[in-house]
Amino acid sequence: MNPFWTYTQFTETLEDASFSFVSIIDIAHSLSQTCRFLGHPPFFYSVAEHSLLVMKAMDLFKTEITPRLKLGALLHDAEECYVGDIIRPVRRWLKEQDSRNLSCSFDLSWFYHHFTKMIHKRFELSYTIPELRMITMADDFLLDVEGSKFFAETWISKEHQRTLIQSWKDLIKYYEPKKVEQLYLKEFEHVYKRYVAERKMAARTDQGSVSS
Repeated sequence: MNPFWTYTQFTETLEDASFSFVSIIDIAHSLSQTCRFLGHPPFFYSVAEHSLLVMKAMDLFKTEITPRLKLGALLHDAEECYVGDIIRPVRRWLKEQDSRNLSCSFDLSWFYHHFTKMIHKRFELSYTIPELRMITMADDFLLDVEGSKFFAETWISKEHQRTLIQSWKDLIKYYEPKKVEQLYLKEFEHVYKRYVAERKMAARTDQGSVSS
């Protein structure tokens, strides 16, 4: 048995948990109390606040962002609620060890993708590869904003984005966990309602096309 507890639930075996185990309340609570960069920023800065800013950054890469894409951005780190985070430098190092045929062989991509798929199934979401790349672009942009703000003396950001990055630094507010948890849930509720409404509208349109 491999018991696992969340803020609102319990399962005897996390590996057997289905998509129905996924809860936006658990996700918001967990991410609001999880600090970015393994806790190394000068002040507490949560994954939940990061996710809200990634969703906002989507507007930089496309004129009109659908509620579905906004949800993808908001939930892009949601799997960390269930499996934690292995930060990028450590992931890259582990991959390097694996390429040397050392005893670090583990498919991290499958591990995180498994839980991402559960989350997408729970909220009936799907994305094309170009759409996922767009979310990654927004995530990478925020990483540069954060790195430039937290580690200014040593962080090297993209030259062509430095002015934009500078203008985004003040958007980081260092919200306390309870505040950002509420903001995360409020934003999710707003965008998810719009997404569901759009799906219903599309379904009615499709039915009308078939009828005619």
